[in-house]
Amino acid sequence: MQNLTSTVEAYQINLHRSKAASYTLTKELGNKEKAIVLAQEPWTQFNQVCGKPPGITLHVGCSKKQRPRACIYTRGVDAWKLDKFSNEDIVTIRVTGNGVDTIVSSVYMAAENPAPPNLVRELVLYCAAKSLPLIMGSDCNSHNVAWGSTNNNPRGAPLYEFLMESSLTWMNHGNDPTFV
Repeated sequence: MQNLTSTVEAYQINLHRSKAASYTLTKELGNKEKAIVLAQEPWTQFNQVCGKPPGITLHVGCSKKQRPRACIYTRGVDAWKLDKFSNEDIVTIRVTGNGVDTIVSSVYMAAENPAPPNLVRELVLYCAAKSLPLIMGSDCNSHNVAWGSTNNNPRGAPLYEFLMESSLTWMNHGNDPTFV
């Protein structure tokens, strides 16, 4: 049995509310048969994510009364949103592939809020209780030398502690910036 990551291309990106970045992403997704994109700060107008290409499903966690700061684009995968773990900053979907369910979440951790948000804590507990694998892409707005930052900031320490306590790990290694 193959796992989800061997059959679906997955990406994480902060679009910085940029129309140009959204266009580039749209162009790139047009060539993919199966893909999941965990996006933060998508391009929006009137509280709606713009630039969704044809054949792509857009998952957004909030009503049109709020500007979404996280979303998930999917193509060619069986996925549905988990409303219980979604809001304007977090979007969570359940993906079924090859008989395996995987929880996938896009998270924007706003600098003005504690890291990690309570909803992320609840999601991690839910996945652990149900023995469900969790893939999370996030803009954490947090610095910690453990994941390659040159310093620690007040948000980085509690996020690091949470990751360790929850047996979670991060994929960016080394000291290359994860932003441009």
